[in-house]
Amino acid sequence: LVQLNPKAKVDRQGNLIEMSALRISEAFTLSLKISLIAGIVFAFPLLLYFIAQFVFPGLTAKEKRAILPAVGIGFLLFLSGSAFAYWFVTPRVLEFMHGYGERLGVASDWRIGYYVSFVSQLVVIFGLSFELPVVVLTLVKLELLSYEYMARTRAYAVIIIFTVAAIITPTPDAFTLTLLAGPMVFLYEISIWMSYFIERKRRRLEAEVEAERAVARESEAFTANDARRKDEDDPEYEEGFEPKSDEDESVSPYSGYEFHNHHYKEETDSVDDASSSDQKEQDREPDHDADDNDSPDSNKS
Repeated sequence: LVQLNPKAKVDRQGNLIEMSALRISEAFTLSLKISLIAGIVFAFPLLLYFIAQFVFPGLTAKEKRAILPAVGIGFLLFLSGSAFAYWFVTPRVLEFMHGYGERLGVASDWRIGYYVSFVSQLVVIFGLSFELPVVVLTLVKLELLSYEYMARTRAYAVIIIFTVAAIITPTPDAFTLTLLAGPMVFLYEISIWMSYFIERKRRRLEAEVEAERAVARESEAFTANDARRKDEDDPEYEEGFEPKSDEDESVSPYSGYEFHNHHYKEETDSVDDASSSDQKEQDREPDHDADDNDSPDSNKS
């Protein structure tokens, strides 16, 4: 190009100058801006960690278990989206815009500031868009979304994805919109299938836990029935009135029913003896009368 076009702008080393800076400090300011964006991208895990330290004290144990794996996976997906935007999307979008301007007879003389802002927006937007599976699966683990609901509303989700992609892309063309919405739809479909396996695993674990609880309830009921039957077979006695057993030889002779009723028993026995003696005397009296009647004096009279 330098050989065929002598008017092309080149630097001191002979490299082609494709962009221009209109302000004196624009190149230095853009260097700081690029460094800031790169720092945010590579420090993303630490940013998530600091945010988690602020939020975690108010979360339950179940919510913590659902969010902790999402931090590491989210960082990897953010890097994947940023790399996809920088090495795949940006060259094709710039080529499309440059070729469209040439077909209209418009020379493209882009400013470096606009170029850096455009590429930075694409990188950040694609990086955040690739976080869609993390958000969806976290909601599924928290039981705020279900596989059936997402599968039933898949068509509405695709429409929403294309609408959001048309709003957040830095260019109004359908080509860039498709490059963003296509991967998002693909990631959403993957999220649906992953939620299906998560819910199936959860239901299987719940069924196992319920089966264990049923076995425990049956065991408790069986134990309670045995205890009730034992109580029914063994009558209850008041303290001190339990029947003696042959095995219990250590019982004091001064305790129990016999000791407390000993005096009553002696009085009763004495009364019985007195009544029996009186009865014997009464039985003897008729015999004496009969003897008196049989005597000689009675015959003589």
